[in-house]
Amino acid sequence: MTIDNQFIKEHAYIVRTIARQYGKVNNQREDLLQEGYIGLIEAAKRYDPTTGVQFASYASWWVRKYIREYMLNNSQIVRLPAKTKDYYKPLTEDIETPLYEEEGDVIRYADILTDGTTAETDLIRQEEHQRLMDMIEKLSPREQQIIQQIYGIDCEAVPMKEVAKRMGLSYDRVKKIHAKCLRKLSKGC
Repeated sequence: MTIDNQFIKEHAYIVRTIARQYGKVNNQREDLLQEGYIGLIEAAKRYDPTTGVQFASYASWWVRKYIREYMLNNSQIVRLPAKTKDYYKPLTEDIETPLYEEEGDVIRYADILTDGTTAETDLIRQEEHQRLMDMIEKLSPREQQIIQQIYGIDCEAVPMKEVAKRMGLSYDRVKKIHAKCLRKLSKGC
């Protein structure tokens, strides 16, 4: 199949529709569109009209593939390419494998690894928690209760519908209060 600009323009709606589903964050929208167009071009190269599948159906798979791969590769603070996740999988599966025996006890990788908590990390967590509590205290008591329950701050996290039920409010009202709280907190109250 020959690919020209007119062909891409005719099928650009596929990319826009799919990117809109994934692009909730405005600063990613252009990147998602770009990856979607790459997927569209790849679909056009590989499409075989004799299969009886419509091009739009075939292309949507390729567009989603490229957008998802982009999101996987760019969604973590420490970026690992999507293809390397399978490479590291055997390492995590071997964590329970016995390494050696010491005085009758079997030592495994899991016994050697720590959970990453140290005195420094505990102190940082305490400071962060205190800073969060200081910010929340600037909210009204009802707002504090809603935020604490939704995010599980000093309690178990609860879905917004359950918070509404517990507080005797409508779901929409809790949703509006939650949004208002987030705006206040982002501005530093």
